[in-house]
Amino acid sequence: MAIRKVNTNSYELQPAGHYVLELESLKQKTITGKSSGKTFQIEEFKFHVEHCSVDYIDETLTVGMFKSQAGDLLRSLGADEVSPGQFVIDDDKIVGKNIECELVHMEVNGKLKETLIEIKPFVRDAPKVEWPE
Repeated sequence: MAIRKVNTNSYELQPAGHYVLELESLKQKTITGKSSGKTFQIEEFKFHVEHCSVDYIDETLTVGMFKSQAGDLLRSLGADEVSPGQFVIDDDKIVGKNIECELVHMEVNGKLKETLIEIKPFVRDAPKVEWPE
């Protein structure tokens, strides 16, 4: 009998580590809870992996968040916060923006999920200008 590995996640998780990500798209998505049958709205963020502290599996990372979880990410992307926790999202202003964060694996309903923490805007170092003397 052969020995084999089985990954019961629906996809292979990106490794935990420090990431720099560029937002490619953002959309609202309706999902249905498996046990409750209730429908929920989530925000789905699709990123291009610009840099990572570990070897990553795929150049894209898609993360779904309930609206209550998305505040720090929306702030870091530069979405307009018109009052505490209320955002106006203009895709033209935030798509292409970069963030840096830690990706960790957290157990949700018995399965590991990718979660972004310590999210902040990523600002590239300005190129050094050499001035003539």
